[in-house]
Amino acid sequence: MVDTALIEEVFGEASPVIKRYVDILANRGIDWGLIGPRERERLWERHILNSVVLEPFIPVNASVVDVGSGAGLPGIPLAIARPDLMVVLVESLLRRSVFLSEVV
Repeated sequence: MVDTALIEEVFGEASPVIKRYVDILANRGIDWGLIGPRERERLWERHILNSVVLEPFIPVNASVVDVGSGAGLPGIPLAIARPDLMVVLVESLLRRSVFLSEVV
């Protein structure tokens, strides 16, 4: 798990929301085959924080399209970190689309 202070710094008041998403991804994401079982321990560093690294460079109120969203990475963490953005998740595979519908 990553340092709580870093989560608070990046996600602010939305920290409980991103933590819930990580919990879902760490369990159901593995069950559904969206992430590998070895990814559980490195979700924060490898997936969540990497998803928001370019966030400071995205203009306010911009539209962002996450094509091939899969498990919602990077779209969901980005949308949580930046509620001003209009983030659209695009996924062609039914199983992944169902997961995204349930998570969002």
